[in-house]
Amino acid sequence: ITPVGIHNSSRIQHALLGSHAEALQILQSSKNLSDVMKAVRILEESTHESYSCCDEFIKADAHHILLSLALTCNRSEPHLELVRLILAILTNVAQHPPIVQSLATAFAMDALIDLVQRYRDKSVHFVLSASLLNKILSRDYTLRLNYSTTERRKRLQGILMM
Repeated sequence: ITPVGIHNSSRIQHALLGSHAEALQILQSSKNLSDVMKAVRILEESTHESYSCCDEFIKADAHHILLSLALTCNRSEPHLELVRLILAILTNVAQHPPIVQSLATAFAMDALIDLVQRYRDKSVHFVLSASLLNKILSRDYTLRLNYSTTERRKRLQGILMM
């Protein structure tokens, strides 16, 4: 790599972090679906491209914001796209072993099981949410033990029976 290539890469990374920070701010403050969709698209790209963005995403508690948002969505096309992007972002973040532990909360697990159940007939949404739930639970033995309540097992078994 030439020094010019390093400089361009650094500039691109800086621009990506700037867009990422703006998107996090919009996510925390906007109620406008169009603005939220733009922010989520930026977050999907930035978390796909950069470990630093994934780390900042977790520090901003954006995973809880996005899961809360996903739980308020209905089954309209714009909301389905929003949920798909949210699950893609969380999947991007979960690709990093040091960060995935931060996703392992009871709230996240309950939210993901709700999404698995809600979108069991939407293959993309079902696979994304179920895979994410599996990835998080497979990384945290304590959470897996705590999450293995009778009620939660019944919910999962009910989904499998459908």
